[in-house]
Amino acid sequence: MAKTIPFEDVKFNYELAYNVYVQVKQNWSGLSKTQRSRARRQVEIMLAEAGFRGNKTGLVSKAALETIINERKGIAPVGKQRTSVEHPITHKNIAEHILSLPDTLSFEGYLDVWFTNLVTTKTTAKENMRLKDFQEDFVFGVDCWKEMYKNAGIELVEMPKLAKKEDKKKYGII
Repeated sequence: MAKTIPFEDVKFNYELAYNVYVQVKQNWSGLSKTQRSRARRQVEIMLAEAGFRGNKTGLVSKAALETIINERKGIAPVGKQRTSVEHPITHKNIAEHILSLPDTLSFEGYLDVWFTNLVTTKTTAKENMRLKDFQEDFVFGVDCWKEMYKNAGIELVEMPKLAKKEDKKKYGII
């Protein structure tokens, strides 16, 4: 049976991650380059340690969907055809962004930035490598990550529910 975690525990973990962010932010301007790198890393890993891995978008690249369908048909993917869960905006990108803002975010603002920008999609390993070229140079904004995929030539589609009989027929799985 899966362990349930009370909301109070989750909130405490998020508050702990926020408190680390606040401490780092307050000292940010006085840190050396090496210290900033280590401090930024603390900010980025704290939310992951709190249990937040990213919001699932339900989107998959067309190539990844083809691989998933082929796997359901018994055809194993080879090399860079394998699928992977991708964070188009990385933990590092978000930590750098919030630490570069002129003011310290409120707890709600901190969570909003993370929950809005740390999303996941499914791509092939080959697409994942192509996307990396667009992950460092972008402007934060609502759904800005979609522009990265467009620039990388990766088309995203809604992931069908391949457990449904009509979807299985549509994609030739049965």
